[in-house]
Amino acid sequence: MELDFNNPNPLIATLARLFAAEGCPKEVAILAHTEAEIIQNGYSSSDGPYYFNLILQIPYRIFSQLEPELDTLQGSIEKKAELILRAYPKLESAKFSVRHFGKMPKSLALKAFQRL
Repeated sequence: MELDFNNPNPLIATLARLFAAEGCPKEVAILAHTEAEIIQNGYSSSDGPYYFNLILQIPYRIFSQLEPELDTLQGSIEKKAELILRAYPKLESAKFSVRHFGKMPKSLALKAFQRL
């Protein structure tokens, strides 16, 4: 069984279901609203192992609410994903990141500027 680098949706859906079953609404919010991308960034030989990045892009409104806990939440998602990805022996290494997409609303930008 191979991981489809062009379709991260099965991985994201599995992660969301696992976190929902554990009662972790913040992780579910990230996963439910993400635009995920798997980027293969290398391999050691024609038979693997493969190295990749998993990038989760979430709307700014969610990012701004979860930002104080983002490192912890990202670590939690990464740890759970590693359990799933053990089923793919050719995958050697993964890097995870949660980012926002879209522009910061003007009202938030103004408040941030006024605090300087």
